[in-house]
Amino acid sequence: MRDVKQEITKNDYLKYKSNPAAYSRERHETIPIQWECGYGWYGCYCYESGSGHYYRVDRLGESCD
Repeated sequence: MRDVKQEITKNDYLKYKSNPAAYSRERHETIPIQWECGYGWYGCYCYESGSGHYYRVDRLGESCD
């Protein structure tokens, strides 16, 4: 497994916090095809860093999964 971290807006973070399952379904529709068919996309989660930044982490498999 590997993680791909990307900074997101506070609004995206709040959207995730209000309904994580719905956020993941929406995110799944926008991931690159290589992630789904090549590596395997295993979902995402979001978090707030201590310095007021917001991040989304997509979980990917290895190329042989």
